[in-house]
Amino acid sequence: MQYTEVMVRYGELSTKGKNRKDFIGRLAGNVEKVLADLENVKIYPKHDRMHIVLNGASFEEVDRRLKKVFGIQTYSPVIRTEKTLEAIKKTALEIMQAVYKSGMTFKVNTKRADHHFEYDTNQLNLMVGDYLFDNLQDPKVEMKHPDVVLRLEAVSYTHL
Repeated sequence: MQYTEVMVRYGELSTKGKNRKDFIGRLAGNVEKVLADLENVKIYPKHDRMHIVLNGASFEEVDRRLKKVFGIQTYSPVIRTEKTLEAIKKTALEIMQAVYKSGMTFKVNTKRADHHFEYDTNQLNLMVGDYLFDNLQDPKVEMKHPDVVLRLEAVSYTHL
């Protein structure tokens, strides 16, 4: 699977008040240091998360390095796709086919920061979830404690 980015979540760093920019800047500097020799990788720190655009770099290598950076709450590999329902469904199925095994439980969790996107979070959860349910082998949905959570985000970023 070819991931396009890594989304890094800061946790408490984003709630530190007046010093927030300093903390985020320090974390971004630490991430830049561990990824410095990966020339194509671009780092975009924002208010509540950081996006690392891989530009063909190996997620596995970035993953190995990010594990050593203090201050990261969590991070996830990302596949950027067109903001059309068909592209989202296709990409979601591709991801799930790579990680989902028969008998596991799953759920779809959507965050929609781009409020101009035509579907709301519940509609996307249902439509993508139904599509996955129809196309996975032996699917089981679990809302409280699923084995796999597929996170979708509809966002607009001008820097990427």
